Amino acid sequence: MFAKVPSIIWGGFYMLLIPLFAVFYTCLPGESFYHSTIRHEAMYKRDHEAFEHDVEAWANVVITPRLSAALEQVYGSKPAEIHYYAGYGPDDFWPELVAGVDFPDGTHKGLDFYLGGMDHYTITKDMAFDPPRFTTEYSEGFDLTAKCGDAAECEATPVERALKPDNYFIATRSINDRVLKLRQLAGGLNYGADLHTFGRMLYLSAVTLTTVGYGDIVPLTDTARIAVACEAIFGIVLVGLFLNALAYEHQARRSETGEDSALSTTPVTKNRIAKPRS
Repeated sequence: MFAKVPSIIWGGFYMLLIPLFAVFYTCLPGESFYHSTIRHEAMYKRDHEAFEHDVEAWANVVITPRLSAALEQVYGSKPAEIHYYAGYGPDDFWPELVAGVDFPDGTHKGLDFYLGGMDHYTITKDMAFDPPRFTTEYSEGFDLTAKCGDAAECEATPVERALKPDNYFIATRSINDRVLKLRQLAGGLNYGADLHTFGRMLYLSAVTLTTVGYGDIVPLTDTARIAVACEAIFGIVLVGLFLNALAYEHQARRSETGEDSALSTTPVTKNRIAKPRS
């Protein structure tokens, strides 16, 4: 029955499945797929450079005054200059800030910190009212946590202690959004719109239907995994149906031209080798 369906129908249906599944993948939540190659793409490089610039500029304005006071308390000398270098941890993708400190005597210190995300609430009590009114202000920012690796303490640890209890630095919304976005990109997750695009899902659909499966985009949720598995199965079945229809059409064409009947009526001559007489 399926063999009589024209091969062009199966071929067209095969090609149509690619954009159809791409649309379905695009409609799934962003966290449905993991992108293993994002850190090698221009998008990540562009966002990483913008992140570095914004965080370093923010640190110069917001962190420097309190960090200078903490350094003076720890080392007994006020730093002459502080340079900042923002980055991300290669394993946990957590934002990092390296402070390069130059002292007047020529001493240089390199202090590694994690930028820990914090939600800060300020409660104000207004005694002008009876009973007193309390107002709460919410802000987002970061604290500086010493990056010591496997060691319990490192050179940045006493500086972190000296910053307390005022170890909190309010960040702008753009800084918070950029930190969150780049952390997600660095981890290969597409919560944002940058990765969850129709173009990327069309590519995923094509390599899935053709059963190539490079593995650079990986389904994470059950729904995504079931959809990808179904598309791969459809790809195998449709190729088989297409080839079957193509063979049927070829056979029918040969029958119409009489090639099969001509071959069946062609006499076959058998050569016999005479047995030598003794």
